[in-house]
Amino acid sequence: MYFYAYNMSSSSRNTASQQNKSSSSSVKPKYCIEFGEGLKPVGDSATKLSTRAGEIIRCHIPVNFTDWRLVPHNFIDDVWEALLGEFEFPVDPVLCCPIIVPGFPSLNQRLKNDLRDMVRGVRKKRSKKRPALSEDGSVIPEEGAEVPEPPELTPELWESWRDKVPPGINRNVWHEFVDHEKKPETIAKNAANSKRRKQATVCHTLGRCSYTIKKYKLDDSGILQIPKDTTDKWLLGHQRRDGSVHPSATEPHKKVLEAKAKRQEAGTSGSKSTVVSEELEDVFGANRKDGVRGYSSSVSKKQAQVAAVAYSALQTRQSQNEWQFNSMLTDRVKLLDKYLIKWDVATRRRTACNDLPAEHKAPKCADDIRGLVCNDIRGRQENIPIPATNMVDDPSVAPTALASSTQASASVKFPAQPCLDATAKEFASILGNVPAQSLTVLNSHMQPKIRWQVKQFHFLHAHLNFHMFDMDMAWISNSEKTSQNVTTEGSGFHSLWT
Repeated sequence: MYFYAYNMSSSSRNTASQQNKSSSSSVKPKYCIEFGEGLKPVGDSATKLSTRAGEIIRCHIPVNFTDWRLVPHNFIDDVWEALLGEFEFPVDPVLCCPIIVPGFPSLNQRLKNDLRDMVRGVRKKRSKKRPALSEDGSVIPEEGAEVPEPPELTPELWESWRDKVPPGINRNVWHEFVDHEKKPETIAKNAANSKRRKQATVCHTLGRCSYTIKKYKLDDSGILQIPKDTTDKWLLGHQRRDGSVHPSATEPHKKVLEAKAKRQEAGTSGSKSTVVSEELEDVFGANRKDGVRGYSSSVSKKQAQVAAVAYSALQTRQSQNEWQFNSMLTDRVKLLDKYLIKWDVATRRRTACNDLPAEHKAPKCADDIRGLVCNDIRGRQENIPIPATNMVDDPSVAPTALASSTQASASVKFPAQPCLDATAKEFASILGNVPAQSLTVLNSHMQPKIRWQVKQFHFLHAHLNFHMFDMDMAWISNSEKTSQNVTTEGSGFHSLWT
């Protein structure tokens, strides 16, 4: 009866959340998740993914499930679907699900530990001031400040909290959780786990980061001291920002350095594998079955080795793609230089027409216009105005010879001076399908004068083509002979740009 009521309430919440998500999905962009070594999320969005997954699990997964394996699959699927609405993965989400979902049990267990600390009266205070540590790594209490020992969890203490339902938890769920926690066998199991956690006296300095994320941050920041293998990552993960070693890790840190130096003296540069650290095995013993020390606690040796091979192959493929892209960009730039040379030649030919005789500049009849056009084409002195995107009756600048001739023969709209505001994206068609992010690289390699010429060349290449030229010539004269002459001679002009 309870589960039915819970499912109904959760389904209503899911419907409301889906409606809110659909209304805000068009406004709020998704966070992109990247994967690094060990098939683990890395980057700035990796921490946000873990935080958001913990929040959804706290709200959606009831705490009365004694084991994560008893949680229904549809509950886990709802959590995963909620994450897909806020995060974007570089590959198929079906392939990413087996990598992200195994981290859910620890997030659920963290909620239960927080509830147990709440019952014991333990309050976690976050202070910006770093506490003083002793040689063994324990916190030295401040003078005059007494640190009371929290009480042990007993059935009587749990029973006193039966009616104190925390906010955000169903009353029935809380009662079932209390009934399970006050059992003697549950109390003994939790005490053994707490004692086992206290035996881990070697503290790291990674914070919320894992070894994989730490290495990714070092690679991204450009620091030269990048850990190459698991041993170097472990050593760096127990050092502070100022280079000092954490007091609790002083002795193990020294032993690991000695083991590494011993292997180097024996003639080997270190461990045979960059994943499994033989130095850490010499100091702390053999690795556990469910993790690799200094690499990941949820990845086995076999999985770590396969992930390392896949990551290396991916890096090699990416380097090849970058080399191919750079070579393609170099070829396109050379092709652009060839076009610019042709553009300079055409510019000099166009400006040379300003010295035409007076009778060519101001024709009086159609025969003069026809002769002027044909003579210009045969003489390889094409004096054609550069078309622009807008057409005006009275151009703002003095028209060229051909523009004056055509305007004298009929009322034709002539283009104004071409705009010089062209950007790099506008002549992307000249270079081919070059990605937009590479245009900034192209601009940085081009001189300002060349960039200005490219802007001019874009308008000439985009608007001044043979078809427009042929239509204008056919309008001037309907004679078949003149049209053939224009077509024949015009093809030579058009070949200049092809």
